[in-house]
Amino acid sequence: MKTQQFNLKYGVYLILILMLTSCFEKKANQESPDNVTLVKNIPNLLDRNEKIRYEKEWDQVQNNYVNFRNNILKDQNDADSKIKLSLVFVQEARVTGEHGHYYPAALEMLDAALNQRNH
Repeated sequence: MKTQQFNLKYGVYLILILMLTSCFEKKANQESPDNVTLVKNIPNLLDRNEKIRYEKEWDQVQNNYVNFRNNILKDQNDADSKIKLSLVFVQEARVTGEHGHYYPAALEMLDAALNQRNH
């Protein structure tokens, strides 16, 4: 039951993010045919304030970030890791309130995943 709730929760997040990405138009000169520049510039995970470091949860977030980032660095065509990393960024935006950093980071990773699937 928890797995279904977890999948449903992140499925809803993904849909919301995809809806947000459709609201923004890219300028023609910003589009790139490959993800090389994005992969080299994976957005950072910001350090949390001590008051919102929820013990093992913060450790798990950091581990997920590092694992997904390393997967992308190993294989720049790993769309699944890009999507999962974008979910980490969305959750961090909600927990920390750092919307200005994490939402653009999530959109950047989703754009990279969607662009590679379209090529």
